[in-house]
Amino acid sequence: MARVCGECTLCCKLESIKEIDKPSWNWCQHCDIGVGCKIYSAKPKACNYFRCLWLDDLDMPDAMRPDRAGVYIAKSNDCLKACVDEKIEGIGFEVIRYARSKGHVIVHHKQQINFLCGDNMQMPEKLLLDWTL
Repeated sequence: MARVCGECTLCCKLESIKEIDKPSWNWCQHCDIGVGCKIYSAKPKACNYFRCLWLDDLDMPDAMRPDRAGVYIAKSNDCLKACVDEKIEGIGFEVIRYARSKGHVIVHHKQQINFLCGDNMQMPEKLLLDWTL
């Protein structure tokens, strides 16, 4: 059983979507903020394939829903990625700590990228990323 996005539309702000020339950290022109996508049936392929960890990891508390925390976690090839809104607050840092308990995390905040080694894990020799700024 998975969760549903509900009122959360944070990925519509933080993710870049090349298919519609939407840059990171800008609201998508097709997003009805807090409601959902206005072109849902014809949304870009990138949006079809995107799933944040909060939707599938039922161990994550409801308070860690991305729009409440100011950060979402998504799976990448070799690690997790945390995309952080500029208004991150206390619970957002808890989300990142939670992600570290699951594996290595790349934290993307504005134009900065930081690597956090997963709890009790060795530093990898190299990382493969499938996302861009």
